[in-house]
Amino acid sequence: MVRVLVISHLYPNPRDKEKGIFIRQHLRRLVQQEGLEVTVLSPLPWVPVMSWLPARLKALSRIPLMGEEEGFALYYPRFLCLPGKWFKPCAGPALYQSIRRLVLRLNRNHPFHLVHSHCLLPDGYAGLLIARELGVPSLCSARGSDVNLYPRWGPQVLSRTRQVIAQCSQLVAVSRKLAEEIYRLASPVRPVEVIYNGVDLEQFQAVSSAAEVRSQLGISQDALVLLFVGRLVREKGIYDLLEAFSRISHRFPRACLYLIGSGPEATGLTAEVRKRNLTGRVFIVGTKEHRELPCWYQAADLVVLPSYQEGLPNVILEAMACGRPVVATRVGGIPEAVVSGKSGLLVNKGDVQGLAEACLFLLKSPFLRAAMGIQGRQIVENCFTWEENARRHRELYLRLLRKENGVSV
Repeated sequence: MVRVLVISHLYPNPRDKEKGIFIRQHLRRLVQQEGLEVTVLSPLPWVPVMSWLPARLKALSRIPLMGEEEGFALYYPRFLCLPGKWFKPCAGPALYQSIRRLVLRLNRNHPFHLVHSHCLLPDGYAGLLIARELGVPSLCSARGSDVNLYPRWGPQVLSRTRQVIAQCSQLVAVSRKLAEEIYRLASPVRPVEVIYNGVDLEQFQAVSSAAEVRSQLGISQDALVLLFVGRLVREKGIYDLLEAFSRISHRFPRACLYLIGSGPEATGLTAEVRKRNLTGRVFIVGTKEHRELPCWYQAADLVVLPSYQEGLPNVILEAMACGRPVVATRVGGIPEAVVSGKSGLLVNKGDVQGLAEACLFLLKSPFLRAAMGIQGRQIVENCFTWEENARRHRELYLRLLRKENGVSV
């Protein structure tokens, strides 16, 4: 039996059930693999003076130390985490200090064979130190922002990131493009392993007709629906999308745009919708539970993601699994999933005119949209399942243990 300690601040918790849902999906499949026993630590931020904190952070303080999850033990230790980017270089060491005693106690009863962290910082840094103290290999999965964004937050954050890359026993990237970016930052001990995220193919299914789900959601049957799912932040290209849709709306009076998500740009985006006289055509519907998303994808004619940077967004994979064509920017790992001209169309980031033209091209042809939807579903079935993701991780664990310390499983 191989005992794996997983460290991930992204894992969902009782106060934020939609956070990092892909980590939960990955782990649920992982524990079904033969010969693996998993313990999960999902550290929660703690600030000494709580009175002035937002309600969201206060709510986190009431989450019990131990969680409930079928198939593996789950803990929610607290770690010192002060607001602001200035604290980012300290987050890794703070996380290590906060979980060290708990890890050593757990390790006494059931020694771990390896440590697997999700995100280079702060989890990967803490995992590196924990693994070194336990004398076991350290594995870290890069997700996207930890490679593309965090290193820009200052020389100390960049230095910590490079340390994790250079000293971790094994790195995993969710796309080939992300692996390339890792190599640009530092030289890892071993070649970066690329293991794609998956999709629950039973939950996200294609439907022949959108009539029923549109009726449930209150969407007009004759509308041409563009759908965006993601954080409402500038990096997702939401203002480019709004500008592109403004041009589309003149050509297609039946076109409407739905944006699912929340974020700091929600207020600004709402004001921009009013300014452009798009009220009644653009709907910002807020965050939806993950179980609700299949209906939204199925109700859409096409899914749009004009991001400026990405790892390999699950939104793309979920849309394709639901048989919907995708219009997205040619960034990160998106071109590894979306085959332009077959399962969707790709445009350059920031190219508003190209984005509008790609959407217009697909809106004109329901037959092409249907054909691309079929192709997209097939691509996901062949390359992006959680079962394949779990199998690849198990193989990597066993290979790493054999190379590091000769453990035979």
